[in-house]
Order: sequence, then C-alpha cells, then structure tokens
Amino acid sequence: SRGYWYGFWCGVLASITIYLLAWLGGILTAVGLHYFLKRVSFFKTAAALVIIVFSSILGFVLSTLPVIRILPTFITWAARILMHQSNYLAVPEDEPTLTRIYHNSVDLFNSLPALYFATIFVLALGVIALVVWGRKAAEKAGTWAVIGGLAVQTVLLVFILLDRPSREAYFLSLAATLPVLLLSILKIYEYKIELHKILALTISGMILLGVINTTVQGIALHEMEIESLAKSRTVVLQTIDRYSRATGRDPQRVIVLWMHDAYSTCWGLRFGNLKAGKIFNAEIDSLCPNEYQLNNDLRAILSDHSYRLSEFDWDLIFTCDRWVKKLTEADPYLIVERGTGVRWSCGDMVIVYNGRIPQSQ
Repeated sequence: SRGYWYGFWCGVLASITIYLLAWLGGILTAVGLHYFLKRVSFFKTAAALVIIVFSSILGFVLSTLPVIRILPTFITWAARILMHQSNYLAVPEDEPTLTRIYHNSVDLFNSLPALYFATIFVLALGVIALVVWGRKAAEKAGTWAVIGGLAVQTVLLVFILLDRPSREAYFLSLAATLPVLLLSILKIYEYKIELHKILALTISGMILLGVINTTVQGIALHEMEIESLAKSRTVVLQTIDRYSRATGRDPQRVIVLWMHDAYSTCWGLRFGNLKAGKIFNAEIDSLCPNEYQLNNDLRAILSDHSYRLSEFDWDLIFTCDRWVKKLTEADPYLIVERGTGVRWSCGDMVIVYNGRIPQSQ
C-alpha cells in the first residue's frame, strides 16, 4: 500500500511541475534497493515497482482531469521538449549533448557556485560512504535505500537541467533534494562517531555562512532589480519620445509590443488578463493604451484577436537579446538597437523598430 501512495503522490506532483517526474526514478530506485538489501524475492520486487509506476500514472491522470481533453497536446509538448524539438527551451541543433552539458555546467558554476560545489560535495560523501561501509549496507537497508533513491533523483535532475538552456529557477528542485540526501548520508557516517561530529559541525557552519551570504546576495539582487526597472522605464519613455519626434506621431499613438521576460507592468497585466480569459480588457486597455503582449511564437495578443507580427501594424518592440534572433529570422528588415545599458534577467534589453527610422536616431 505504501508503494501505491508513493507513486500516486509522485504523479500528483508531476502534474504540478513536470520535472518532478524525476522523483519517480528516485522512488523506484529506493524501493528496489530496499527490497534487494532485504533479500525480497524478485517477483515481489517487480510487483511493487509496477504498482508504483501505475499508481503514478493514476495520480497524474486524476490531477489533470479538468484538462483531460487537452492532455494529448500536453504530452506531445513535453515529448518535444524531451527530444529537443520544441521552441520552448530550444537548443542548437548542431550542438552535441556533452558540449551543451559542459557549457551549462560552467554557467551553473558562474551563477550558482554554492549549489555547484554543494552537489559535488554531497555526492562525493555518498561515494566515500559506499566505498567504506558498502559491505554493511544490509544493516541500514532503509537509509541506504533513501540515499540511493535521492542520489538517482539528483543525477536525473542534474542531467535534465544541464541538457537544456540554463534557468536558475529550475535548480530549486536540486537545492531542495540535497539537504535530505546529505542528512541520509550522515546517518551512515555514524559508524565513526568522531568523524560524524566533525562533519555535522562543519556542515552546520557552512550552512549558516551560506544563509548569511544568500541573504546579502538577495538584498543586492533586489536592489539591482529595482535599479534595472527604473532604468527600463527611463529608456522606454525616451525611446517612445524619440520615435514620436522622428515620425511626427503622438506618443500616445505609438504601438508598443512587449516580449516575454520584459520588465513591464503592461506585459504582466496583459499576460494575467490572457490567463483569466481576457475579462479585464477594458480596464487594462485604459491602463496600457497601445501596449500589447508579443508571444514567443511572434503573435501579438490584442483585446479582440491575436495577429501574426507580419499582419499587425506595430511600431516598437521591447525585448531582450534572447529573442532577437527569432525576430530577425522572421523579418530581416527589422532595425535592432542594442547597447541600451539596461540588463534584464533574460539578458540585455533590446529595442526593435519596424523599419521606419534609422537605428542612429
């Protein structure tokens, strides 16, 4: 019965955030390893693993009943991401997997050094414990099963995350797994009490320093975000004013499009309104006249309809360098202005003109 609930809740969690499906791999490993160490028969072990898989599927289906009609579309979307065939989290077609993982590992080291070293440190402690006390695994079968399951889950998460474009927020799942894995490994080090005490004290000190460092970095990052938002507003107003003077148009009539990750209140309002079924069209149109959302598929979302970018008479696009290539591939005549001096979380802020004024204006 426990296996049923393990799988069921794994399916429920996977319906909320799909990469938590890595938990299924960890649970299967933990149960299989525990049964193996307890010398349970192959038939009972296989039956338990099958029950977990099917109960996971059941949990996922029951959690997605409200949208069951579009579930095939979702599965296709997820499969395309897994096979690197989707525009979402797209990777270069000619880039080998090992090369991509290497570059993303370097990015992880530069952006999240504490998590990078913590992952290596915890896995190394596990390998040492396995080498030294692996022969006694049957004495602490439950602990070793948890370690094996969490280790597999950690490796799966690392591979999944590093095999796609790096996003810092996605590594929260890895950061949440490591403390539990570390505590489980420390239970094995209780074979050497003095070593266990030294490790526990050292790790406690490192965690305290990490909390302090994270707090300081968080405050600094928040201040940088506020500064970037203020600079964005200034650049946007200056750009619209410059454009209106160059074209002789009223600034209120300049049509602006915002792409994903833009530091824009209007983009956020439009995005939320779209998810709410466009029930706040009138209110948002009054707050953001002539400012609309441009999806990553290059469709402009207006109050009444969505239009392909080539079908819509727009003036300016505010985006970041992550999406510029897609825009220029769709229309090579667009004028792109870089060097705005503003940094967003998605990269440098970029301004795109609809080919009406020279970039030097």
